[in-house]
Formats: sequence, C-alpha cells, structure tokens
Amino acid sequence: MKKTKILSIAIPVILIIGIASGLLIYHLNRQTKFPSNFNTGNSGGNLYNGGYFCERDGIVYFANPNDNLALYSTNRVGGELRKLSADKTAYINVDDHYVSYTRNNSDDHTSSFSFLNIETCALCRVNRSNGKNKKYLDGDPCLYATQVGEYIYYIHYDKKEASTLYRVRLDGSDKKQVAKAPIIAVASEGPSLYYAGVKEDHNLHRIDVRNEANITLINGNFFNPIVSDGYVYYMDPDEGYALSKMNLSTQQKVVLVKERVDCFNLTGSYLYYQRNSSDPALCRIKTDGTEFEEIISGNYANINVTNSYVYFSKYQDLSTFYYMPTTGKPKVSVFNPEVISK
Repeated sequence: MKKTKILSIAIPVILIIGIASGLLIYHLNRQTKFPSNFNTGNSGGNLYNGGYFCERDGIVYFANPNDNLALYSTNRVGGELRKLSADKTAYINVDDHYVSYTRNNSDDHTSSFSFLNIETCALCRVNRSNGKNKKYLDGDPCLYATQVGEYIYYIHYDKKEASTLYRVRLDGSDKKQVAKAPIIAVASEGPSLYYAGVKEDHNLHRIDVRNEANITLINGNFFNPIVSDGYVYYMDPDEGYALSKMNLSTQQKVVLVKERVDCFNLTGSYLYYQRNSSDPALCRIKTDGTEFEEIISGNYANINVTNSYVYFSKYQDLSTFYYMPTTGKPKVSVFNPEVISK
C-alpha cells in the first residue's frame, strides 16, 4: 500500500517537473539573442539594390526568383539549400542568430483566405538556422531595413505620416520614429549609419546608433552614398548622376564614370554599375577609375554582391537573376536555384 501511495505521488511530480522543464526550454529558445557588437546586417550597396542577397559565415541568404522571392539559404558552392520562409522577401539582414527581412505578400492569392492574412507587408525576423520562430517586428509596410547591432533602422509607412525613418529592437521592443523623413540610412562598420539628406539638404550625414547623434559630415549633393576605407562613393547629382568618389578627410572629389548611372554597388576594389545612355549596359570599373569593362549590354538593376559572386536582374523584372564571379573575367550565367516545397 505504501509503495503504491508513493508511486501515485511521484508520477504527478515527475510529470510536473517534465512539463516545467519543457516550458523552460521552450521559453529559452524563444528568448531573443542579441548581438554582442555592432553587427552590420547587410552592406549598404546591397540594400540600395533591394537587399535580395546577403552572405554571412560562408552562407548566402537570398530571395529565390524561382519561388516568388521566398527566403532561402545555401553555402557558397550552392549546396545545403534550405527554404527558411515562403514570404516574398527583400532587404535581408543577417546576424549570428537571425535573419530579418521585409515581406510583401500583398499580391499572394494562393489561398482563398489570403485577404485575411495579418501583416501581409511587414518587418519580420526568423531563426537563421531553420526559419522557425517568426516574429513580426513591425506590421506596417517597411522598406530599406538596415541592422546595426541590436536595432534595425528602416523606412516605415503609415497613413498619418507617410514614409519616415524608424528603428526597432530585435525583440520588437523600443520601436520609435528617428526622423520625419524617408531617409535611407545604411551601415558601413561600427556603430554608424550614413545617409544623404532628402528634405532640407542633400548633404552626407552620419548617425551614431549609440546615442542617435546626427551630424553632417560633408556639405554637398549626394545620392545613395556608400562609405568605405576613407571614401564615399555616390551617384553625383551635380554631375548628372555620374559615379563619383570623395575623400572623407580632404573632401577632394573624383568623377569615376562621367555617364549617368542608374544604380551601383561596391565589392572589393571594383564598382559595378548600370550605364544609362543610348547604349545601356552593366559595367564595372576599379575604385581608382581604371580597368573599365562593359559586362553585358541592356538595362539591368538590383546589383547585389557576396564574397564570391555579383548578382543582378533585368530592369523591373525580378523573375530571373544573373550572376558572375567577383574574380577573374566576368562570365555571366543564369542564377537558377531549385525550389523546395514547405
């Protein structure tokens, strides 16, 4: 009798301990893990170009053009392909634990109940390893998301104030408006964001994310500035949107490409850009202005770079991306990843 009584007490206790342990593990897995430094989620050049690709620790995260821009990951040689989310993805940022991105599922008609879906346009976060534990950081339409450390800065849209610069912490807390303008702020290294003014001026500005102090670095006329190794590379309105660079210390300017440029990106010692002329083409040039090459004729956009490849699409057409290696002679191929059902 005593043995039976002890068992009748012990079994519920064991069950309670097991359930409590399971809940604790679940809670710990759901807790947000914050970066220990000022992690830069993606390069400024990629984010100006839609942020469809991002590489971290040898893994490439990308919006799959063969699967309605769903979020995928693969290693540098194309193996270990994973589907992390079916969301239509842009502005990908990656840190040690998470992938954050903007989703735009407003044209999703695959379900008869799609009109009931909440947050069809949103800023989201998923686990980097498996795409699980999706968290909505902002349920309003968002663009140009840039992660620096624990925060994501992005253009937020609502009917009251239209498009303005916001920030939100990785756990969804501390969301606030940073500036009453649609500023595209991108990171370089450390705790700094850079942007060109869009209202009162077009100067080059810097935001220190530690205290959100906003200073003017250089008075001038900048568009889509990328800061790297003591220089700012930018589309130059004073030169008809030519491609220029300026020394941050001396403010000496050099026009690298005298023709109008539609978009550009920087990787290593090369600038890749779309030439806007009667003979449009995707081209590249070294950052010192030498070794000009025309890569492929036609109108292209969305130039994204990783360590090994440059990706781009046709203008206003995201159904197909092309790619070529960042080293050696530029050989263009169709980017044709598999589709994984999920």
